[in-house]
Amino acid sequence: MINLLIAGYHGFGNCGDEAILKAMTTNIRGLADDVDITALSHNPEFTKTEYNVKSVQRFNVLQVLSAIRNSDIVLSGGGTLLQNGTSTRSLLYYLSLIKLAKLFGKRVMLYANGIGTVTGKLNQRLVRSVINTVDVITLREKLSEADLRNIGVSNPNVTVTADAAFKLEKGKYTTTPVKTSFGYHIILKVDEKEKPELTGELKEEIKTTLSEAELDDNQTLYYETLENIRKDSELTITDSVLEKAYKAYMSELKSSTNN
Repeated sequence: MINLLIAGYHGFGNCGDEAILKAMTTNIRGLADDVDITALSHNPEFTKTEYNVKSVQRFNVLQVLSAIRNSDIVLSGGGTLLQNGTSTRSLLYYLSLIKLAKLFGKRVMLYANGIGTVTGKLNQRLVRSVINTVDVITLREKLSEADLRNIGVSNPNVTVTADAAFKLEKGKYTTTPVKTSFGYHIILKVDEKEKPELTGELKEEIKTTLSEAELDDNQTLYYETLENIRKDSELTITDSVLEKAYKAYMSELKSSTNN
């Protein structure tokens, strides 16, 4: 039995991300029968019921560490997870999951990822450091590959494929409803277009805006929150392997906030 852990933006009721998870689980089960799938989720009970998988709370440090430890392969994706347009905390979260998986000696795959804008020398250095350790990288378009290379990622194991949700054929629809916070949906693929490349003044304007937003982003917030949660709850980790991984994770996070 192969134990797979899927780490993405799931359980928030976003229709696109739920469609991606639906496509991922369907594709994986179509390739192999002896697969046990666990997904990190904001709403584990919903994810368990909707996709017939195991699921753990994505913000529960101990549950996440245990899920990584018990996995054989960690899939990061799909969607555009590696970006700090949303926040640096989001970028650090997904990079930390990959870093922890490699500390546990797990194989890691970026599954049909899109690469967003990553601003700041520190953030770009972290992306280079972590993504160069990934075993397999699949990207959903050539522009994402170019973005990775521009950051300085030299990992040779890169393949351009497709977004998991777009693996539906044109004119086809999902055979089972996809549930989100807005209800149940049938997703019909009506068209497919290439992602346009931003050039000239518009690209520079977007970079400037994101860079200004980066200056206002408190990069210590995530680290301080985790520290306070453990202190306030008087949490003790008795498993020596989990404790070692947790300390390594927090050390890496603290180092990133001090640079």
